[in-house]
Amino acid sequence: MNGLLPLPHAESRRFCRFFADAWQGCGETWPDFAAFCAGFNPDAAIVRRGGVLLHSNRGSKRLGQRAAPRPPEMSSTMQAATVPSILSDYLPLVLFIGVSAVIGLALLIAPFAIAYSKPDAEKLSAYECGFNAFDDARMKFDVRFYLVAILFIIFDLEVAFLFPWAVAFGGLGWYGFWSMMVFLGVLTVGFIYEWRKGALEWD
Repeated sequence: MNGLLPLPHAESRRFCRFFADAWQGCGETWPDFAAFCAGFNPDAAIVRRGGVLLHSNRGSKRLGQRAAPRPPEMSSTMQAATVPSILSDYLPLVLFIGVSAVIGLALLIAPFAIAYSKPDAEKLSAYECGFNAFDDARMKFDVRFYLVAILFIIFDLEVAFLFPWAVAFGGLGWYGFWSMMVFLGVLTVGFIYEWRKGALEWD
């Protein structure tokens, strides 16, 4: 056997012996495989026959283990059909933006189309909830209104994160639970801080 198979080491000999047995089982003869074994590279060989991986030094595959089939490539028709399905996910967002833009433009254009074009003193006066203005409408805006708006953004809008968290809570586990507890703890500390600083008092 050594005269026919000048192999580099014992592992290669065992491999060729195994493959020769499989070769004979398929009706082939051993000398037909001698040329292959003579040029066999054990460091890079991957040999398959009938979909069965007979030997591979590139990974942890064992002899006789069936090789995983390659995933089928997508044809141009399948790729073209995938694009509309992806775009359909964004259709509600596009409709929302489109409707918002139409309504906004309509509200901006409508006053110029239907408003009276002859101004007078009554039309040019400041209007506050159906009453005459108690003071000059061009006075400086109170900074406390800005403070209320900032506090609203910090607390009221961030508490809205509780709704999606509650919906997905069943699949989050303890990690999701304690993450939300930390989030609420930070909001609570901030609320106590602004309360002690008098930010909630209007006067």
